Amino acid sequence: MNARDNAVTSYFYVDNLETTCVPEPSTALAAFFAIGLVCWLPYRRRRPQI
Repeated sequence: MNARDNAVTSYFYVDNLETTCVPEPSTALAAFFAIGLVCWLPYRRRRPQI
């Protein structure tokens, strides 16, 4: 960072940066449970009670 020095321009390069997305098992389980709950609740409300 050139806050007070303007004699030389500085640069910062990042090259060959690789990222990978690895889902955690708890996140996948929570997403599966949420989707199941969203699909199950309307079915439960439409079903006649015995």
